[in-house]
Amino acid sequence: MISGTYVLTDSISEAFDSIFTGVYVGTDATISGRAAFDLGADSATQAPAFPEELLKSVRALPDVDSAVGGVAGEAQLIGSDGR
Repeated sequence: MISGTYVLTDSISEAFDSIFTGVYVGTDATISGRAAFDLGADSATQAPAFPEELLKSVRALPDVDSAVGGVAGEAQLIGSDGR
C-alpha cells in the first residue's frame, strides 16, 4: 500500500509538471504582476493584475511576433439568494 501511494503521488506530480511545462512551450517571455511580498505556495494571495494597455504596448515592440493576454484566478458564484 505504501509503495502504491508513492507511485500514485509521483504519477500525479509528473502529470501536473508536464501540463504546466507544456503550456509554455515556444514561449520566450511571460509577464505577470509583481507582489509586494513573497507569494509562497501556501499563500492564498495572488499577484496583482496589470492594465490591459500593456498588451498593446508589448505587441508594438519591434521584436514581438505574437503576444496574447490571459486572465487567471478564482471566482465564487453567488446565486440570487445570496448563497
